[in-house]
Amino acid sequence: MACVDWRALARVAGGPGARRSTLRGTRREYEEPMETTREIPALRLRLVADHRALDKLFEALLDDMHGGDPRVCQASWARFEQAMLNHIDAEEVFLLTSFDRVDPEEAAGLRQEHATLRHLLAEMGVRLELHAVKEEHVKRLVVAIRTHAAREEALLYKWADQLAPELAGPMLKKLSPRHGT
Repeated sequence: MACVDWRALARVAGGPGARRSTLRGTRREYEEPMETTREIPALRLRLVADHRALDKLFEALLDDMHGGDPRVCQASWARFEQAMLNHIDAEEVFLLTSFDRVDPEEAAGLRQEHATLRHLLAEMGVRLELHAVKEEHVKRLVVAIRTHAAREEALLYKWADQLAPELAGPMLKKLSPRHGT
């Protein structure tokens, strides 16, 4: 038995069953990787690398879903969800508390996006257990994560290297392990 509706996921992930003719030469908005610059300071580099690692974990999850083994899907989901929650927690504990003093409105907006992401993660976890994931669920999660990541990279991560070294070290430990990056 498959974990999810594969035809729907294939259309989202561009896998077997995707309308290849519509994907050739273009990518849908929620499939586009995030942009980064070549020269990024140390903490910012690590945070951006964590975003990429999360992307890879999500792609691995989609691959495992295509395999159809619910136990493999659950294990893959657990890895992705834990890594995502660790990332969010690290940002909130170490970055956003300091960023509040710089831009309280933006910090509050990022916290609200984190709350939305936590809700979407919980919802997706339940849907996976019930074998009820549909294209719109995956799309909503992917769009939310990638939109949020782009906002963080453009705003919060540019500021992150100003974080005191005594906070940066523990933050990097919270992000570890590096998820294979």
